[in-house]
Formats: sequence, structure tokens, C-alpha cells
Amino acid sequence: MRGPGRPRAERQSRRLDTIPRDAVTGHGQAVRGRPSSRHPRTGLVHEAELPTLHDQRQPILEMAHRLEAEAVCPYAAGSARMRGMDDFYADVLDHVGRPPREFGSVHLHVEPVIRNPLGQATAVVWFQAAFEPLATTPSSVLVMGRQKQGSAHRMLGQFPLPPLAGGRVVRWRLPLELPPEFDEVHFQVESSLHPNAGRVRPAWKLFDTLEIPKESDMKAVSSEVSMGIDLGESLLNTVMSGGLSVTAYMKMGPQVSPGSLAVKRHAAATLPTAFIAAVVDGPLEPLSDLQCELVWEPGMALPAASAAPSWSTEPTPAMAAHVLKTLRTCYACGFEGPREEYERATMCPRCDATWM
Repeated sequence: MRGPGRPRAERQSRRLDTIPRDAVTGHGQAVRGRPSSRHPRTGLVHEAELPTLHDQRQPILEMAHRLEAEAVCPYAAGSARMRGMDDFYADVLDHVGRPPREFGSVHLHVEPVIRNPLGQATAVVWFQAAFEPLATTPSSVLVMGRQKQGSAHRMLGQFPLPPLAGGRVVRWRLPLELPPEFDEVHFQVESSLHPNAGRVRPAWKLFDTLEIPKESDMKAVSSEVSMGIDLGESLLNTVMSGGLSVTAYMKMGPQVSPGSLAVKRHAAATLPTAFIAAVVDGPLEPLSDLQCELVWEPGMALPAASAAPSWSTEPTPAMAAHVLKTLRTCYACGFEGPREEYERATMCPRCDATWM
């Protein structure tokens, strides 16, 4: 109850001070940290109290950042081994110019397979772990000979993955028997994730893209001034003044369409389920058995960086001349495109492998 002898100016000042800082605006949205300046008689709302497009967009940004974090490391929630980027192992394959593909818990890169006239071939395969701890179930790589333009295929072998725990990077020299009708080799990795696996190297895979609405895209439904009668203020002033009193109010400010605030998700491009390596005919000294080489482990110096691209830009004499003139091939995913169209491209349009 207000004292009857208190001056009206003091009563108005106290009423302004008692309005909470998290006042509800004319649009029914709480604005934290903004002092209310609604007039006690007219109901006019100060401009600082109206919701802005920034207020509408902030929750969307927070949600997008959360979704992005879950996409980059979807298996790290609840993991006993969550790491920051500074704690990752060195990305050796990227360092030496062999951009990998990610299959389960493993990064894999295969150089073009060299085959001699007798059908003897050698594949150079690079491995590094993407997650730790590694699963206890057996992991392997299935090697298949295939045709680009045909349906013929043949299993060339299935091999258990080398030990990759502790950040080890391994390179294979794998002998194969590859008949002349096959012009590409598919390496399909079977590797499951440990329930408590955490990422230990940057991701080499495609994720869905989140499109966050821009402020310029948020269309205001209405920015007109709305007016009305404040029944509560009118009744209170009528009782206090002893006569009829009507209090009007006016509100102004943009209202944003809810549909324009939605975050759009664009699905990632679908990549082949295997790493596709091209076959290059040329001289080759055949191997009698698989050779496994330790390239790097923590404590060793990084191998010399290589500028050798995974996309072929220089003609190879052993390859067909008409293919060299018309097509460029990505050895990471097997994509082929017209040379005239992709002459100046620096990355594969399908898998983003580097094209120097």
C-alpha cells in the first residue's frame, strides 16, 4: 500500500525501480540484463527493452555450436579419453602429402597400384589410428580388384590391420596378383569403434553442414505500432483518483517469423565405402611377401614432408594417351572429371583431397 501523503513523482520512481531486470517485452520474451523503462501511466516501452534480431539469433548459434561439436567427435561423450586439438597425435599422413579417408577407427591412404606386364602388382598402403582405445574385435582390410566401366571383380586378399596403438603410423608394401582386365583396386576397411573410444587425430570425413540463418534473412512480419488500453493501470488509477481514468499504451518493434529462425541441415555427400586406388602399368620388382614399416610413433621426428599430390597432374607415359588428355582422376576416391573443366581445380570435388 502506498501512503496517501507520498508525492506522485516518488511513487512513479519507485514503480520503475521495482520492475525486474528480466522484464518481459511487448512480444512476451524475457530480455536479461536490460533495465525496464515502461512508463507507469502510458505503458510506452523504451527501445532498449524491445527484442532484437541478435536476441532471436543467439539461441540458434548456441545450438549450432553444440551440434557441430557432437559431429566432430560423436563418440567422445562419456569417453574416458577426450582430447583437445593440442593433445592429438601428429597427422603424419597429411604431413607427408597422403590425405587419408576415415573408416571406423582408422585413417587409410593407398598410393596408385603399380602393375607389371605379368600381372604382378604392388600396393603401398598407409595406416594411422583416428580413435583410441582401439577395439578388441579383429580389424582387417579387404582388397578387391574391379573395373571402372564393368562389373567384373575379384577378391585379391584380406589382411589383418597392423598394430596402431599409441599413435603408430605404419606403411605396407603389399604384393598382389592383378589380372589385366582390372583397372582399379578397392581397399575396404572393417574396423569397429571401442565403446569408450575418443578421437586422437583430426577427422578425415564429410559431415552434414548446418546453415544458420543470417540477420538479413530474418524477415519481420510486422513493424507497425500497436496501441491499446491497459486495464490494470486504468482500474488502479480510477480507484486512486476517485474518477474514471483510462490508461492507453503503445508498442512498437519488429516481430520475426518463427520459420525464418530454423537451422537447416544439409546432408554430406555420399562417398564410396572403400578407398579406390588407380592401377598404373609400369616396371616393377615383385615382392615375395608383405613388408611392414614403422613410419612414426611419438618421440620420433616427423618424416620429411612431401609435396607429391594424390591427384595426377602430369601425364604418365604408361597410361593411355586419350585418357590423359580428357580426364583427371582422384586416387583417393576414384572420381574422374573432364580435364578442361577441372584444369584449375586444387581439390577433388567429391572428397576434398588435395590436387596440387
